[in-house]
Amino acid sequence: MRRIIGVIALATLVGAGTIPLTAGAAAAAPMKSVEFTGTSVFDFASPQCSSVHQVFDATLTTHRGDTVHIDGCTDLGTNPLAYAGTFVLDSPGRRDVTGTVSGVVGATPPGPCDVGLIAVALDFELTPTHSTRRPHPPRPQLHLEGTWCSPASPREPGPISGTLTGALPPPRG
Repeated sequence: MRRIIGVIALATLVGAGTIPLTAGAAAAAPMKSVEFTGTSVFDFASPQCSSVHQVFDATLTTHRGDTVHIDGCTDLGTNPLAYAGTFVLDSPGRRDVTGTVSGVVGATPPGPCDVGLIAVALDFELTPTHSTRRPHPPRPQLHLEGTWCSPASPREPGPISGTLTGALPPPRG
């Protein structure tokens, strides 16, 4: 009888100890890197920005074809160029995540571009502030790193590519 009570007590203690561990493990989202491709356009004549208004639209290589839309301002008075704005990460059938973006445009480019385009590096931190998923747990920061192949002409799309790293949906496989 003592042995049975001891086993029940041990099982209760072990079971109680795993509840917080399981809850904490569920809250921590796995970090992944997925590739993206898309386009960017910029414009000098914009009421949103005192310098340059720039938009980035990309599709991630995930099962659902998630997309990220980044909209903000590039400051021509800094080197590399400071960028600040907002983002929307759309994951069809799951949840949207929105937040703020900060980073730089124009550090050493990580990749080449086609002839006639100027290779410009992108290095952004995306900080989620809201998710359509219920409940709204705090989401970890995302990191976007890539290349914009700029045509150097306002309102003319230039290709972008690179990786987005963070708590993301699974990549295509």
